[in-house]
Parts: sequence; structure tokens; C-alpha cells
Amino acid sequence: MIYLKKYWKKIIFVFLSFIFIWVGFDYLMGSSVIQQKSSTLFSLTYVMLISFLIIVLPKKSSVVLYVLTYLFVFVVCIVQYFYFSIIGSFFGIVDTSNASEGFSFVNYIFEHLGDKIILFVTLGLILFVITLISILKTNHYKFSRKYLFITIVLMIICLGVSFVFHQSAIKSLGEYQKDNMWFEENNFRNIYEKFNIRNTCMQICGIYEYTIRDIVLYVKNNLSLDIVSKTKEIDEYFNDNQKISKKNKYTGVLANQNVIIIQLEGIDSWMVNDEIMPTLNYLSKHGLNFTNRYAPNFGGGRTQNTEYAINTGLYIPVNGYNIYESYKNNFDYSLANVFKDNGYKVNSIHYNHGYFYGREKLHKAFGFENYYSLLDLNIGGDEEYWYNDENLVDNEEAYNLIVPDGNEKFLSYVITMSAHGVFNDEYPICKNLTAEECIYKSAKTTDNFLNKLLKKMDNDNLLDNTTFVLISDHYAYSYGFDNIKKLKKLDSDNSDGEVDKVPFVIWNNSIPRAEIDTILDSADILPTLINLFGFNVDPNNYLGTDVFSDYHEKFVYFKDRTYIAQNNTSDLTKIVDKRIEINDDIIVTNYYKNK
Repeated sequence: MIYLKKYWKKIIFVFLSFIFIWVGFDYLMGSSVIQQKSSTLFSLTYVMLISFLIIVLPKKSSVVLYVLTYLFVFVVCIVQYFYFSIIGSFFGIVDTSNASEGFSFVNYIFEHLGDKIILFVTLGLILFVITLISILKTNHYKFSRKYLFITIVLMIICLGVSFVFHQSAIKSLGEYQKDNMWFEENNFRNIYEKFNIRNTCMQICGIYEYTIRDIVLYVKNNLSLDIVSKTKEIDEYFNDNQKISKKNKYTGVLANQNVIIIQLEGIDSWMVNDEIMPTLNYLSKHGLNFTNRYAPNFGGGRTQNTEYAINTGLYIPVNGYNIYESYKNNFDYSLANVFKDNGYKVNSIHYNHGYFYGREKLHKAFGFENYYSLLDLNIGGDEEYWYNDENLVDNEEAYNLIVPDGNEKFLSYVITMSAHGVFNDEYPICKNLTAEECIYKSAKTTDNFLNKLLKKMDNDNLLDNTTFVLISDHYAYSYGFDNIKKLKKLDSDNSDGEVDKVPFVIWNNSIPRAEIDTILDSADILPTLINLFGFNVDPNNYLGTDVFSDYHEKFVYFKDRTYIAQNNTSDLTKIVDKRIEINDDIIVTNYYKNK
């Protein structure tokens, strides 16, 4: 009662002001505080902690803490509102590095001055003044043992309750899932841990947890990084592992060919047969078929991870680094930039929005001239329509993005969609089908797309000078891990890494048929393509290696430090540990910026 008797006005207004921030921002953004249990629990955690500190501190200290915390979060709320209204997503602390670009949007702020933001600012400022006055007019107790004892007890209780609230909030997000989710935005715990889908992060965190977690992760992944020493370690690694560029029998066999790289969403090795995917099966038997290729997952989603590896020769870091932010990095040695430097027109095409996985920014950073999102361009109709890969050819606008007019050599990077999953009768192209029927139909739909693309290009007299690079992004995990192990004929004694063996095929009308059984992973694909097209690029720019080279290391490794080696009985644990460390450091230090 000692606090209530002396501080009741201060307690009421301090708590009320921080509750207002929480509830007011949710109202401002059009959501309800009771819709997300986690958001409520996170917000209560911070309201309790901040308010209690302000209440028990001496007057001068409590005034300073209140003014700094309240105005900071209040301003963040206002900035987030306008940023979201203009850009369509919430910002993070890393975006402050682009603050100069934000001034170009100042004129748009007035267009978003609605009743809600005016009410929020007005009430927020009024409550701030009233609370500040109540703190200033409160006479604090003089120091005594009784006062200290009560304060300590209340602090312990407050910390305990806050900890329970915070842990309960995290627990309410569900379990972290590694392999059995399809669209990662459907798994709140994954989003919270990786913090890479910002709009959903705000919904499940609320303004307090979102802001604090964003700052903590930024410090962890950026400010705490010793770039100088890390760069030195990377230099030493490359110096100690020099690769000498030599021509081999596959050097330049695809020179001057147009190239269509198709990232096959969810296409697994067991699907490649005449029953499910006859076209891909034919291409694998009449082209270069890499039968021992793996798509290991490190950071990010599996699709995003393989996509990043194909384009950069690197994997997404395993340390929680937000790969979305690497669009600011230098990618002079990326797939798109290498081909562009050699006279190719380079574009990427996919059904999904440009903001998803940060693709639009990342692909432009990779060097693609355009990232064509069929949804953003409103090509072909509604969302359900574009789950059908066949429409990439049936729709003339989409086809023209993949196969551009003109005499310029081109590289088109296409990401399919149909076999994404989850495989049930709610999946857009699987109405009234069982899970087994759905996964078969999804894969067949992708195969039909390949068939139609080949036929149309043949009719257009474009087939003879075009090479198709067909790369699966991951095994069909949406169908369930145990199901996949059975379909791949893997028993419980097999390494889980074996499920990551997926298709990689290169085909054109004149390429000699060959079955390549040398083990390789997704990061090796870019150096291999550079050799096949005969480009003069230093192989030491990549961690991955040309599979046909004499320096290609015949093993693949995974984020848990396990590995699968081909004809190698030595312990590779230290090599794998160092490779993962160097891979992550190259990205987080933006190593190639000064290379």
C-alpha cells in the first residue's frame, strides 16, 4: 500500500500512457489487441517493466526515463504508420541507412493524414503532458530500509511476472519447424525467430517487442561484428585454398547460348519418371543429368536458401542474419552480373509478389534488370490462376517475359509454383483430390509447363540456340518427411541429408548426353555454369566449385555440421565448420564490396 498511497496518480497515468501506445498503435493500424495472444502478452511485458521502473526511480531519473521511452516509442509508432501507408510494410533499424531516400516520400505524408493518425497524435501528446505533470508533482519517499525492501520485493515479482508473460508469448507462437511447413509465413514461431517477414512480425509481436527485437538482432548481426578481423580471416582462407583455373572438356560447350534457368519448386527426384514428369525425365536422359546433387538448407526458407545459392555461390547464414538486408551487399560475381557482363539480357520471373522473401530488392541487387512478379503486374488473373505453371506459357504476356523479343542473348530465371504444397483439397489446383493425387497433379502441372515451353519455343524457332537449366529448390517436404523417405527408399539408418538429393539437369538440342554422378550442392551450380558457358571469371570468387574441375571437393555439408562425402574416409568436420563460418562472414561483412 505504500506505493498506492503515495503514487496512485503517477501509477495510473504512467501505466495508462504505455497502454495507450500499445492499444493506440493497434487501433491506428486497424487491428485489435485481442486478435493475437502473443502481441498482448509481449505488450504487457514491456508495459509492466517500463512503468515499474519509472514509478520506483527518484523523480529526476523517472522523468528522464519516461520522456525518453515514451517519446521514442511514440515517434516510432508515427513513423511506422506513415512508412507502412506509403511503402506497404513496416521498417526496421537497418532501413535508417537509407534515410536520405525517405525524404523523397515526404510529400506523400500529407496524403495519409487521416482521422486515426490525428487522433493518435493528439491523445498521445495530451496523455504525455498529463503523465509528466503527475510525475513532477509526486513527492517521493525518503530512502529507508522498509522502502528498499518493498521495492526489491516488487521488482522481483514484476520481473518474474514479466518473464512468464514473455515466455508465454513465445510459446503461444507454436513450435519452431524445420522442414514440414510450406509457406513459411503460416508458421508464427519461424517468423519470430528469423524476423524476416516484417508485417507478420508486427502482428505477432506488437510495437514494443517488434522494436526491441529489431534493435537486438541488428546489434547482434551488425554492430557486434568485428569486420576488420573477419575480413582478414576470409582473405587468409582464400589464400590457403587457392583454386587454379584450368580448362576442362566441358569448358565453353554452352558458349553463346540463350539460357532459361528454371527453379523447380518442390520437384523431387522420385517424381522424375514417365508417369509423373515425362518431360523432365526425357530431358534428364538426353542432357547433362547430375544424379548426385544436393540442396542443403542453411538459413532462411528452403526455396530462398537454394535461390540464394544458385545466384551467389553462397548459402544464407545460419546465425539468424536477416538475408533480406543483404540487398545492400556487392554482388559483382553473381549469376546475373556474370552473364550481364558477357552481353546477356537478364531478368527473373515468378508468380509471387516482389516483397515476398525480399525478392524484388534481392534480385535487382543480384544484377537482374527486372524481377517480374505476375501478381504485381496483374498478368493472367487472380492468385489461384497462377498456381498453375502451365499459364506461364499459355499466357502470352508471361511467355514474352520468359522469352523476350529481339536479337540479344538472354538469361531468364524462372521460379515455378505448382508443386509448392501443402497437398490437400484446399490447395488451389487440387480441389477434391487426396494428398497423393494432389502432389502427383502438382508435379505433372509443372512438367506440362516444361513441355509447352519447349514446344512453343520450337515453333518459334528458338529452341536450337537455347539451353535449359532445370534445378529443384528442395525435396517435396510439404508431403511429409516420413513419406518422402519411403518414396526415396531411405531407411531410418540413412542420413537425413540424403533426402536433400534432388534434380539438376542441363539440356539443349545438341548437348551430348551424360550422367554426372559427381557429388555437388547448390552452391556449386554457379561456378559450374560459368565454366560451361566459357566465361573468364576467377574461381576464387566463390566457395562453391565447378563440378568438372580438378579442385572440386567431392562432399556436401549441412548446417548441423554433418556431411556426405564421395570416396573420402577422412574426417571433414573441421573443414565443414570453417566453410560454414567463412560463408556466413562473407555475407554479413559484405566482403565483396572491397574485393
